[in-house]
Amino acid sequence: MKFFPVILIFLFSFCSSKSPVHNPQNLIDAIHYFERTWSNAVKDKFKNQSEEEASSNAHFNVGMWIRNNWIRGSSDTNLVSYFHSLGVYHPDDMSSIILVSLHRKLNGKEIDLSKQVESIKTYWEPIIECHKKQREQALVNFNKYVLGSSITILMKVDTTEGERNAVIYDCPDVEWTFNPEVDLIINGVLQAKYHINDTTNVFFKVRVKKVNFTNTEILSEKVKTGDTVDFSLRGLTIVGSDNNIQCKKCDVNKVKAVNEHLDRLTFTLVEDFLCTFDNSCKNNVEYSEWSNETLFKVLEKSPTILFQVIAKGQVNSQLLLKEIESPVSSESDLQKAYDKVKIASAPTAIKTKYLNAIITAAFKGGQKIKK
Repeated sequence: MKFFPVILIFLFSFCSSKSPVHNPQNLIDAIHYFERTWSNAVKDKFKNQSEEEASSNAHFNVGMWIRNNWIRGSSDTNLVSYFHSLGVYHPDDMSSIILVSLHRKLNGKEIDLSKQVESIKTYWEPIIECHKKQREQALVNFNKYVLGSSITILMKVDTTEGERNAVIYDCPDVEWTFNPEVDLIINGVLQAKYHINDTTNVFFKVRVKKVNFTNTEILSEKVKTGDTVDFSLRGLTIVGSDNNIQCKKCDVNKVKAVNEHLDRLTFTLVEDFLCTFDNSCKNNVEYSEWSNETLFKVLEKSPTILFQVIAKGQVNSQLLLKEIESPVSSESDLQKAYDKVKIASAPTAIKTKYLNAIITAAFKGGQKIKK
């Protein structure tokens, strides 16, 4: 309530103004508009707040006015094009830059537009990359399953509000480790496949055959066996059919696929790779060496995803542990792998086994792991 009078002054200033709405062409033009139309009292109220308070308090009144009149609602697209040329695309970011820059100008400070833009790009970069990975994986799943397929979906269950609700995390923090004692397993049959507006915005219509917890809502909706549910494939963890994973053992193409996507690994890529490990591969030198080296790369890059696959219980974890205990390459950074595994999200029992396997590998090589 501290800044309520300020908000009223802003609203009153805009609502009572009889001046025609001016469509600025760039940032300087936008700043000049407020300098010209705001009274000295309003400008003083705005500039005497801290920068964070001023921009935050104005976001839902002056900021909304900017977004509705200059960004979303204006037929003059010059201001929007100006921001796009800077690499700024979200309306909230555009109005924020205007407000922050106005505050700095009124206080005689450098606007430092380049740093504002860089901060926004830094914020969006992991989100954009996350969305890209989700779209790619969504299309893989969309093309992988045919109508009538039996599929299994894993969903994280949120219990923070005292209820059980299966959710899909928003980018960029989407990694989670499946816990069979808490999280939801949905066994269903694929009834329909479709997209909305964009060919990468793909959906499955799934008839639910079985769930491991009947007291759990799915995306805040009550669902029972026999119901049909529409799932967006973006961010959805589909782990195959109800049966154990079927794959070609000693498949170097799966190893190659993981190496080509080390910076954007997905559950399916890692699952398909781990499935190829088998005792019968010992005589396949190319596969044995490359798969062992790749396993350590996955440990370093995406240990959480690796443990999600292992927790599902459909790959040979004992064989994987033996692989880790005996690294083929002397260049494997065991300390780095240990550190990455140690902070990964995973059931303690699973993580402990793999940490011990890395310690064993280091001991064999005459190294000592710093715990």
